[in-house]
Amino acid sequence: MNRFLAFRINPALISLVLWNFPKIFQVIFFLLSALILSSLVIISSSFQVILVPVGVFFLYIIAKKPEIGVLAIFAIAASIFYKQAIPHIPIPGGSLLVTDVILLVLLLRIPFKALTDRSFRLLTTPLDFPLLFFIFAAFISASISIFKYGLDFKLIVGTDLQAIIYYLLFFAITNLIREKKQIRVLFGGLFGIATIVSLLMILQARVVNSVRLMYGRIETADQGSWATRILPPGEVVIFIAFISAICAIAIMNRPFFRSVYFYLIPILGGGLLLTYNRNYWGSIILSLLIFMLLISKRGRKKFLGWLAIVFVFLMLVILPLTRLSKTGRVYSDSIVERFSSLFTVKETFASSSLEWRKIENEYALRSIIQHPFLGTGLNVKYRPYLPNMGIDKTGWDSTSYIHNGYFSILVNMGLLGFLPFIWFYIHFLVRGFSNWRKIRDNIEKSIVIGFTLSGIAFSLANLAMPKLIEWRGIMVIATIAGMNEAIIRRNKRESHE
Repeated sequence: MNRFLAFRINPALISLVLWNFPKIFQVIFFLLSALILSSLVIISSSFQVILVPVGVFFLYIIAKKPEIGVLAIFAIAASIFYKQAIPHIPIPGGSLLVTDVILLVLLLRIPFKALTDRSFRLLTTPLDFPLLFFIFAAFISASISIFKYGLDFKLIVGTDLQAIIYYLLFFAITNLIREKKQIRVLFGGLFGIATIVSLLMILQARVVNSVRLMYGRIETADQGSWATRILPPGEVVIFIAFISAICAIAIMNRPFFRSVYFYLIPILGGGLLLTYNRNYWGSIILSLLIFMLLISKRGRKKFLGWLAIVFVFLMLVILPLTRLSKTGRVYSDSIVERFSSLFTVKETFASSSLEWRKIENEYALRSIIQHPFLGTGLNVKYRPYLPNMGIDKTGWDSTSYIHNGYFSILVNMGLLGFLPFIWFYIHFLVRGFSNWRKIRDNIEKSIVIGFTLSGIAFSLANLAMPKLIEWRGIMVIATIAGMNEAIIRRNKRESHE
């Protein structure tokens, strides 16, 4: 009995047992644990006291296994929870999100390991300097907002600047995620999160508003239709996972029906369709066209053959099945109509949403001309209130919001922030395209090219949505760029050895 009690209260022994489980069970265990713990804290604040020792134990695990820390950030912040629902930890002068604490633990782990482990060496990449300069520019921009325009310190530091600081996740990954096993766990975990969110989206579309399964925008997809459009916090993770899954199938030397990614694609695709986001759909099509130009003739034939099978399956099986029920007909009709609008350019450009973006861009250009070098500052209003373009029903003020991600950086941070960011992003893409063929492991090869093509698609989609400086978009960019660098550097080292 005493031995049993000692085992229960000894974190070291518990962690020793956990690490002996197969990796897939580790990933599932920590993803579900993060979701359950977050849900409990959201439901009742009384759980916070009980969860303090559990939280300390998880921080210990995260320090030992940094890939679990990265996955915990995504499971808590980029899955089904909105920022307002994530637990806060009070500190003097404000509070920290649970994900802030995890990021801090990961970053502190780097100097601690450098001081205590003689074999550990800090790794640098060509992306380090421009990214650090961009974060420095964000601090300058925040200072302008606070001291020149008198914006609230907590508002700027706790929202806009806090989001940009998550680009530091890139350095945690490049310095702490070095081994092949770590990369596999992180890659598989991201797919796990994307799959869980997609399944919940599909289930949410089935139950509509009778039960709310997640945070996010759940609204009517089209006028005159009760089809539901769902935009959860994890939509960006689904976006990159879908592209990466297609690349993995095309590159791996095995029949596509023997790959797990083949069975995940319909689930991820279902989630993407339910976003009704034409930016995602169009960007994915263009990035996959680029992919066909990059792969070998054999790979291209395999890829086109797989697409032909999927197309025939959709036309002859899926679409007829959707006609058997009223719900299926409503969703298939609205999705087909939305998708066909990608090819009706005149009608699409005449839509009210694009008209609003046109007005935003005109005011943004004026602001950029007036403040070219430093910008206006983070979250500073760049345009006046306009009919239907001011404060919405929820009280959100859109006069500082720009849908175009590049204009958003230029308006808020000027050339001081825009140039280093573009330098960082182009470096990320160029290094991915120039190194993916040199990687011997097919899974890692598919990760690098998949994430690079996701970066291309992401850069196109950001013409109509500012994910480049939004919290969850920043997490995704920092992670895919960091994982690419980790794989490229390790393969170069192994080839030299």
